[in-house]
Amino acid sequence: MDVCSQLGMKFIGQVLGYASNTERIAAIKEHLASDPTYVGEHLRDEPSVNEFGDLGAFVDEFNREMPDKEVYINLFPKYANGATQLGTDYENYIDSYLENVKTKSLSYDYYGLHKTNGLIFTDFYTNLDLVREKTLKKRIPFWVITQSGVAGSAKMPTEEEQRWSVWANIASGSKGIAYFCYWTPSSGGYEDNGFMINLQGEKNYIYNGVQNNMYDWVKKINADINTVGKKLLPCHADGAILTNTVNFPMFVNNGLGRTKYGPIQTVTGSQSILCGCFRDARRSENGPNYKGYKALVMSELHNRTVNAYLTLDPSVTQITFTHNNTTETVALSSTLSTAVGDITISYDSSYTLTLGIPSGEAILLEF
Repeated sequence: MDVCSQLGMKFIGQVLGYASNTERIAAIKEHLASDPTYVGEHLRDEPSVNEFGDLGAFVDEFNREMPDKEVYINLFPKYANGATQLGTDYENYIDSYLENVKTKSLSYDYYGLHKTNGLIFTDFYTNLDLVREKTLKKRIPFWVITQSGVAGSAKMPTEEEQRWSVWANIASGSKGIAYFCYWTPSSGGYEDNGFMINLQGEKNYIYNGVQNNMYDWVKKINADINTVGKKLLPCHADGAILTNTVNFPMFVNNGLGRTKYGPIQTVTGSQSILCGCFRDARRSENGPNYKGYKALVMSELHNRTVNAYLTLDPSVTQITFTHNNTTETVALSSTLSTAVGDITISYDSSYTLTLGIPSGEAILLEF
């Protein structure tokens, strides 16, 4: 707690060794609750559906005793075992959790790049869209744990793949990003998986004969999402436009997701595009002319540099663009040709906005 206080950080703790919920919660309340660096309690990782009753009872008692703190539970991804872990299917698993366990946010882990062929798991976006839709109806945020090393059947990501994973989760509506792992576990088959800090306490070390800079990669992407993250935190995540839903179906609209949003009439690209759709929940505070539409645009696939083509409503006359921590408001004209950060931007007389987006990058548009 002293270290967190010195660094301006907060932490989620885990208090163990008590025989009952009441005793454990009393100990937390006595020793931790008054400390401003303590956010809440890490109760369980990847519970099966038959544990939700007991977990819900703990959460209810915790919330009564410490309403300004929260309980953290991390759930299975969609590719977990339906019979032994999910109950019946993933939608039922999420519905049952939200009905029985009243945490203030929902978290799940998903490691999206296959170790064998390097491709994205086909239900990556389905999982994101399902959780986004369910949590939006409950008006709670969701978090995603992404990989920072080899995890199960998922590969060791490159820097561009790591960045793509983080941006894709944010574009799909996640309000929190966590990583598996920071410290390398000393057991469980994870002892040599390329995580940020190895068993010797080293960062940026040699892994499988190659320099592994995962610590610096994560440090950089965490810094780069800072401005965009703050702009999106007060927004409702209203879904995403994917230009390739044949290989990567969404959850809503019979697997098609959104096809247009606010002033965005169409989205196409030189390759598949992901366009996350957001609306500022505080828009009424900014006057009747502020509609609050925002879009986070990037490649749908990893390791792709793309041109995204967005056909806009003719009423749009300017857009505020943010790439990483660079923000500029740009007036639209048929002669527009500019750049914001590493993203090239042009606009033509057919109301088509062209964005040149490097691999591993994303750009936020505010209308």
